[in-house]
Amino acid sequence: MSPEQSHPVRRVPSPAACLAGAAVLITLATAFILILYACPVADDFQRAGSIHTRPWYRELAFEYFEGWSGRWSGNGLELLILTRIDIVRWYPLLLAPLVFFQALGLRVFWRMLLGETVTRRQVLALTAATMAVLWAGLPSPGEFFFWFTGAVEYYLSISLALLLIGGLVQTRWEEMTARRARLWTAGLSLLAFGVTGMHELLALMLCVVLMTGMAITLKTRRSSSQGWAWLAVSLSALIGLAVVAYAPGNFLRAAYESGRNPLHGRSILMNALEVAWSQAWQQLPSWVLDVRLLAATLVLVLNPSLSRARSGGFPWGGISPKLVVTALWLAIVAGMFFCPSYLLHAPMPKQTLNAAYTLFVLGWITTVIVWTRSHSQPGGATAIGLDANGPRFARSAALAVLGLSLLVTGNTCNGMIGLRNGVPQNWRRMTHRRDRLITEAVRRGATRVEVPMRDFAATYLVNCPRIYFSAEITEDPTWWANQYVACYYGVQSLRRVPPVARLSAKPERQVEVVGLKPQSAPISNQ
Repeated sequence: MSPEQSHPVRRVPSPAACLAGAAVLITLATAFILILYACPVADDFQRAGSIHTRPWYRELAFEYFEGWSGRWSGNGLELLILTRIDIVRWYPLLLAPLVFFQALGLRVFWRMLLGETVTRRQVLALTAATMAVLWAGLPSPGEFFFWFTGAVEYYLSISLALLLIGGLVQTRWEEMTARRARLWTAGLSLLAFGVTGMHELLALMLCVVLMTGMAITLKTRRSSSQGWAWLAVSLSALIGLAVVAYAPGNFLRAAYESGRNPLHGRSILMNALEVAWSQAWQQLPSWVLDVRLLAATLVLVLNPSLSRARSGGFPWGGISPKLVVTALWLAIVAGMFFCPSYLLHAPMPKQTLNAAYTLFVLGWITTVIVWTRSHSQPGGATAIGLDANGPRFARSAALAVLGLSLLVTGNTCNGMIGLRNGVPQNWRRMTHRRDRLITEAVRRGATRVEVPMRDFAATYLVNCPRIYFSAEITEDPTWWANQYVACYYGVQSLRRVPPVARLSAKPERQVEVVGLKPQSAPISNQ
């Protein structure tokens, strides 16, 4: 054996590949650092504070029947976790596991697309690059990545849906015993029922994917265990969709939204089409022309090793995979824009827009893989040679553009600027300071608390408006954000006052203004 055969030569990464890899790592590091400074907001306080009024399971039943949401599994998970810990102190630790599930779901996603022909290192690189591209391009990362309540109901549900589909696609059903196949099918069915309970819109899209996969599986006539598994999981998902969609709370919210967004004589369908088209026209061009996504697509198409991985694929039983995947992707994107417009009579909220963007990117990648997949020839050769993947300088250019675009555009750039200015750091310090002051006031018996606003809160809103979800308390104690925070601390009312507010000479009973000098704060706890 020659020395060359015993010690294979490793290819040295090009400078462009090193730049792209460094940009991916910097992007993910920026996101993880921002997680360390994330703080609870809005619904986090409401979920955690509900323990002051009723047990978590009664709160879940209240939300389902009399509240605004039928998302029983998402709300149940939030209530189960947030009511048992100090959310202000341990908030970053709540967000970290969700990132792990996202990485796990994307890993399964790439394994489904490329199979076992790619190495673990390649799958890890593809997973990290996908996470970086997704995070850098999210329309509003604060309501998707740094907000526990939104993260559970949106991107955790997407991650679990990927794991569910991967469990159906990647399982070697023909090698399993009948008993093991039944147990695995039962587990996947329970997962499908739970995932559909996290969000009704994402549940609908999952059911569409599962029904399509079931139809393909039955047509190709694979193993009977696999066919029964797809059928059972699809039925379980449909039942879960019915449970979450027909919750009484959803109808109450729909009635509220109808009153807030009147149609003024227009039909619901025409109004939904107009609203959906308007929002899609504002968002989709920027998504399609996103330089990060386009550069990543070129890298994927022009990479020789990934070209070998794209050869072949699953048998489709005479069905055109290009037609099915493209139609399914376009239908999901259209449904994500149309359904909220039809139900809310208004454009979809930012957290739903984040989910739509995520599904758009995942569908884009799947469509590119299917359309560029080459078919194997006898002898193991592929119909498309490696030279057809483009010259080396094209791959290097795409890698360089991907690296630079990740660093100088989108949320990565906004996040690094915010960290350099100290805005997220000050935001976390302000939230922890507010928590200490309100806790001390409650300990002294105050039932109504007034908190002065710090100057850097306004600086945060100017410098870093898209990184975190901001729903700060206001000077109106009846504002929903004030009520949520007051519910968490167990006080009757809570409001913000200017730092130099003029105080009444006659102190009000059971009111404490925290954060001012002792001699200027009217405190009466007799």
